Amino acid sequence: MIKKLKINSSVYSVLKDKINNNSFPWYEGHTPTDYSPNITFLYHEVVTRDGHVNSFLYDDCKKLLDDLTKQLVIPLNKIIRCCVNFTYNQPVKNCDFHVDHDFPHKSCIVYLNTLDHAATHICEEKYKNGQQVALPASSINFIKYQSILPEEQTFIYFDGLQYHANEYPDCGKQRKVIVYTFT
Repeated sequence: MIKKLKINSSVYSVLKDKINNNSFPWYEGHTPTDYSPNITFLYHEVVTRDGHVNSFLYDDCKKLLDDLTKQLVIPLNKIIRCCVNFTYNQPVKNCDFHVDHDFPHKSCIVYLNTLDHAATHICEEKYKNGQQVALPASSINFIKYQSILPEEQTFIYFDGLQYHANEYPDCGKQRKVIVYTFT
Protein backbone atom coordinates (compact mmCIF):
# COMPACT_ATOMS: atom_id res chain seq x y z
CA MET A 1 0.00 0.00 0.00
CA ILE A 2 1.33 3.43 -1.00
CA LYS A 3 0.10 6.49 0.89
CA LYS A 4 0.69 10.16 0.09
CA LEU A 5 -0.29 12.59 2.83
CA LYS A 6 0.05 16.27 3.65
CA ILE A 7 2.54 16.82 6.49
CA ASN A 8 1.02 17.98 9.76
CA SER A 9 4.13 18.83 11.78
CA SER A 10 5.65 22.11 12.92
CA VAL A 11 9.18 20.69 12.67
CA TYR A 12 8.90 20.34 8.85
CA SER A 13 9.44 24.10 8.31
CA VAL A 14 12.33 24.15 10.79
CA LEU A 15 14.06 21.31 8.94
CA LYS A 16 13.40 22.81 5.53
CA ASP A 17 14.92 26.15 6.61
CA LYS A 18 18.04 24.41 7.96
CA ILE A 19 18.45 22.33 4.78
CA ASN A 20 17.94 25.31 2.46
CA ASN A 21 20.46 27.43 4.37
CA ASN A 22 23.58 28.34 2.35
CA SER A 23 25.83 26.89 5.04
CA PHE A 24 24.13 23.45 5.06
CA PRO A 25 26.79 20.74 4.48
CA TRP A 26 26.24 18.58 1.37
CA TYR A 27 28.44 15.69 0.30
CA GLU A 28 28.86 14.25 -3.18
CA GLY A 29 27.66 10.70 -3.70
CA HIS A 30 27.66 8.26 -6.61
CA THR A 31 24.97 5.75 -7.55
CA PRO A 32 25.77 2.45 -5.87
CA THR A 33 24.37 0.14 -8.58
CA ASP A 34 26.04 -1.59 -11.50
CA TYR A 35 23.48 -0.48 -14.09
CA SER A 36 23.76 3.31 -14.15
CA PRO A 37 26.52 5.40 -15.58
CA ASN A 38 28.48 7.34 -13.00
CA ILE A 39 25.58 9.43 -11.66
CA THR A 40 26.34 11.94 -8.90
CA PHE A 41 24.05 13.58 -6.38
CA LEU A 42 24.41 15.48 -3.12
CA TYR A 43 23.42 14.01 0.22
CA HIS A 44 23.57 14.61 3.94
CA GLU A 45 23.39 11.41 5.98
CA VAL A 46 21.52 11.92 9.25
CA VAL A 47 21.54 8.26 10.33
CA THR A 48 24.06 6.00 8.57
CA ARG A 49 23.23 2.55 7.19
CA ASP A 50 24.84 1.01 10.28
CA GLY A 51 22.58 3.05 12.57
CA HIS A 52 24.95 5.77 13.77
CA VAL A 53 23.70 9.32 14.26
CA ASN A 54 25.76 11.47 11.91
CA SER A 55 24.17 14.94 11.88
CA PHE A 56 23.01 17.91 13.88
CA LEU A 57 19.61 17.37 12.17
CA TYR A 58 18.93 14.12 14.04
CA ASP A 59 16.58 15.46 16.74
CA ASP A 60 14.47 17.37 14.21
CA CYS A 61 14.40 14.43 11.76
CA LYS A 62 13.41 12.04 14.54
CA LYS A 63 10.63 14.39 15.68
CA LEU A 64 9.35 14.69 12.10
CA LEU A 65 9.26 10.91 11.65
CA ASP A 66 7.52 10.57 15.03
CA ASP A 67 4.85 13.00 13.79
CA LEU A 68 4.51 11.22 10.42
CA THR A 69 4.10 7.77 11.96
CA LYS A 70 1.44 9.23 14.30
CA GLN A 71 -0.39 10.56 11.22
CA LEU A 72 -0.16 7.09 9.68
CA VAL A 73 -1.13 5.43 12.98
CA ILE A 74 1.78 2.99 12.75
CA PRO A 75 4.53 2.21 15.28
CA LEU A 76 8.06 3.54 14.97
CA ASN A 77 10.56 1.15 16.50
CA LYS A 78 13.89 2.17 15.00
CA ILE A 79 15.25 4.48 12.31
CA ILE A 80 17.48 2.33 10.12
CA ARG A 81 18.65 5.15 7.90
CA CYS A 82 17.82 8.80 7.30
CA CYS A 83 19.32 10.85 4.48
CA VAL A 84 18.63 14.21 2.87
CA ASN A 85 19.07 13.91 -0.91
CA PHE A 86 19.56 16.65 -3.48
CA THR A 87 19.36 15.48 -7.10
CA TYR A 88 19.74 17.46 -10.31
CA ASN A 89 19.70 16.88 -14.06
CA GLN A 90 21.53 13.77 -15.30
CA PRO A 91 22.24 12.14 -18.67
CA VAL A 92 19.57 9.48 -17.86
CA LYS A 93 15.88 9.99 -17.02
CA ASN A 94 15.75 8.09 -13.73
CA CYS A 95 17.86 6.12 -11.31
CA ASP A 96 17.78 2.33 -11.16
CA PHE A 97 14.83 0.66 -9.46
CA HIS A 98 16.07 -0.53 -6.09
CA VAL A 99 15.31 -1.40 -2.50
CA ASP A 100 17.30 0.29 0.24
CA HIS A 101 17.74 -2.85 2.37
CA ASP A 102 17.31 -6.56 1.71
CA PHE A 103 15.21 -7.15 4.85
CA PRO A 104 11.68 -6.05 5.87
CA HIS A 105 11.40 -2.33 6.57
CA LYS A 106 9.20 0.69 5.88
CA SER A 107 10.09 3.64 3.64
CA CYS A 108 9.05 7.26 3.85
CA ILE A 109 10.05 10.08 1.49
CA VAL A 110 9.44 13.68 2.58
CA TYR A 111 9.31 16.22 -0.26
CA LEU A 112 10.98 19.57 0.38
CA ASN A 113 10.00 21.19 -2.93
CA THR A 114 7.37 20.93 -5.67
CA LEU A 115 8.07 19.93 -9.27
CA ASP A 116 5.77 19.10 -12.16
CA HIS A 117 8.15 16.27 -13.11
CA ALA A 118 10.90 14.22 -11.36
CA ALA A 119 8.42 11.70 -9.98
CA THR A 120 9.07 8.86 -7.59
CA HIS A 121 8.11 5.51 -9.14
CA ILE A 122 7.04 2.75 -6.75
CA CYS A 123 6.61 -0.76 -8.15
CA GLU A 124 4.00 -3.31 -7.31
CA GLU A 125 6.79 -5.88 -7.40
CA LYS A 126 8.58 -6.50 -4.12
CA TYR A 127 12.08 -7.72 -3.44
CA LYS A 128 12.25 -11.37 -2.46
CA ASN A 129 15.19 -12.98 -0.72
CA GLY A 130 17.89 -13.85 -3.25
CA GLN A 131 16.73 -11.39 -5.92
CA GLN A 132 18.74 -8.42 -7.09
CA VAL A 133 18.36 -5.35 -4.88
CA ALA A 134 18.58 -3.14 -8.00
CA LEU A 135 16.98 -3.41 -11.43
CA PRO A 136 18.16 -1.45 -14.49
CA ALA A 137 16.46 1.90 -15.08
CA SER A 138 15.35 0.51 -18.46
CA SER A 139 13.04 -1.92 -16.65
CA ILE A 140 10.64 1.02 -16.37
CA ASN A 141 9.32 -0.22 -19.72
CA PHE A 142 8.43 -3.68 -18.37
CA ILE A 143 7.15 -3.35 -14.82
CA LYS A 144 4.01 -1.93 -13.20
CA TYR A 145 4.52 1.07 -10.99
CA GLN A 146 2.78 4.12 -9.56
CA SER A 147 4.29 7.58 -10.12
CA ILE A 148 4.09 10.30 -7.49
CA LEU A 149 5.16 13.86 -8.21
CA PRO A 150 7.14 15.78 -5.59
CA GLU A 151 4.92 18.22 -3.73
CA GLU A 152 6.25 20.42 -0.97
CA GLN A 153 5.05 19.55 2.53
CA THR A 154 3.85 16.06 1.56
CA PHE A 155 5.28 12.63 2.20
CA ILE A 156 4.84 9.15 0.80
CA TYR A 157 4.91 5.94 2.76
CA PHE A 158 5.33 2.43 1.33
CA ASP A 159 6.64 -1.04 2.05
CA GLY A 160 10.43 -0.78 1.86
CA LEU A 161 10.63 -4.05 -0.08
CA GLN A 162 8.82 -2.45 -3.04
CA TYR A 163 11.27 -1.53 -5.78
CA HIS A 164 11.35 2.22 -6.33
CA ALA A 165 13.22 4.84 -8.37
CA ASN A 166 13.24 8.59 -8.82
CA GLU A 167 13.34 10.64 -11.99
CA TYR A 168 15.99 13.32 -12.24
CA PRO A 169 14.83 16.93 -12.59
CA ASP A 170 15.15 19.01 -15.72
CA CYS A 171 18.22 21.17 -16.29
CA GLY A 172 18.30 24.07 -13.82
CA LYS A 173 15.87 22.37 -11.40
CA GLN A 174 16.51 20.45 -8.20
CA ARG A 175 14.74 17.75 -6.22
CA LYS A 176 15.21 17.73 -2.43
CA VAL A 177 13.86 14.99 -0.19
CA ILE A 178 14.39 13.40 3.19
CA VAL A 179 14.44 9.61 2.93
CA TYR A 180 13.68 7.45 5.95
CA THR A 181 13.88 3.70 6.33
CA PHE A 182 12.62 2.29 9.59
CA THR A 183 10.96 -0.56 11.42
